[in-house]
Amino acid sequence: VIWYFKPGANMHRLKEAQAGYRMSSIPFSIVKSSLLLFLIDVARNAFRSYSEHESSYHFLMTHIRELDQRNERLSWVPIEFMMNLSQHLGFGPEFDQSENPGYFDLRQGVFTATLPPHHNIVSENDAQTFWLLGRHLRHGTPPPDMDRYTRQRLLDALILFFRFHIDQFQSPKSHEVLSQLFHPHPKSPDSGKA
Repeated sequence: VIWYFKPGANMHRLKEAQAGYRMSSIPFSIVKSSLLLFLIDVARNAFRSYSEHESSYHFLMTHIRELDQRNERLSWVPIEFMMNLSQHLGFGPEFDQSENPGYFDLRQGVFTATLPPHHNIVSENDAQTFWLLGRHLRHGTPPPDMDRYTRQRLLDALILFFRFHIDQFQSPKSHEVLSQLFHPHPKSPDSGKA
């Protein structure tokens, strides 16, 4: 954007504006468009509590570009984005330990071998998958196997994790759309009958 600023004036003149990045696949894919809405919904909610806007803008634009260019594992995008966003905002979990992580405590944001005294945890099997995915994102290790149920549980857990660590974080409204998109409920045999 190029604009002319005149001190003391209420209006300023815009000379030129250009798109910083021209999306090539998101506008033509309902899946990618829905994912983009989720990314923006989560980011808007999360960035509300933080004041450093320029690095947050670059963070979000990097993920939007990656989404636009990505063609595989699209259903992993919400989980990967939230994991990376938690790291960007400074409360993300550590994935450097080399042994079985046990449980993931959503309140404390740490992996623990012992069961915490509350129910806000990621279970052992899902915590193992979560840990393997975190190591894949940070260190380039092979990605874990994740079925749709595991992905849904991890996404639900990450939303709760954000609610514990960001004041007034609300569950993204686009979460329901993604659930329907990636995890449609099978129709019952009687659903089409009057």
